[in-house]
Amino acid sequence: MSNIYQFTVEEAIETAERPPPTGARASRRPGSRGDWAGESFEESMRMAREGDPESALAVKKAFGVLAKIRYSSRPSMKFSETGSVMDVGRFLDGDPECMIEVRRRRKPMPVLRIGVERSIGSRVDADEIRATGGSVMAVVEALRTAGAAAEVWVTYSQGAKEIISCQVLVQEAGRPMNIERLAFWIANPGAFRRVGFAIEEQQPESVRVKCGITERQSYGYPTTPPNAEFFDEVAPSNSWAVEAWIKDVMQRRVGIEIEGTDM
Repeated sequence: MSNIYQFTVEEAIETAERPPPTGARASRRPGSRGDWAGESFEESMRMAREGDPESALAVKKAFGVLAKIRYSSRPSMKFSETGSVMDVGRFLDGDPECMIEVRRRRKPMPVLRIGVERSIGSRVDADEIRATGGSVMAVVEALRTAGAAAEVWVTYSQGAKEIISCQVLVQEAGRPMNIERLAFWIANPGAFRRVGFAIEEQQPESVRVKCGITERQSYGYPTTPPNAEFFDEVAPSNSWAVEAWIKDVMQRRVGIEIEGTDM
């Protein structure tokens, strides 16, 4: 069974700030392994609102790689009084614009709903989380630049006997992109290990027990969103999978081929 909860950023923050119930307090624990959980709970909540400049730097670095791209423009036909090929049907109808000129141009793309899965195993360190999240964010910006607006959801999906997936809409299509706030939600360890945990801790006790969200359990095992069909694309949470996804989605969605350099 799957338990899916969807929030706006404002709703997610309000939910996460509620006092944690007994038996589910991982989000408030002091850091025990360097910056494994990112900053403190209080600092993570501040950045959930205001953004994370440090994580935004990883985005700029990754976007520098995506700048080395080759556009594969799509051919389109333009009718006019002059051109290289005649449209016989238009000519016989007496239409003066019966000549065709074939041009290569980039066409507008539909809005894409992208799910960014950020439930990460406990052995994944903060640097890898930041690097992987930065690469995914760079793709979102590259898609937008190429004409494909993106609605971005961050998802936290894990479970034990059952799956829980808390999903936060962090970027609406057509709205100006707040790079630093988006960087926190996608690239900062605290977005999952502080804020995401805190959201999960507020769900009904029966759900938390079955999904492993208790102090005696491991907070479940990472998985993919159970409602994957809700999204046009789902970015993987692991660095070993995200590079292949980046190359595939850029080629498939906007006809852009990424050249050699690793993300």
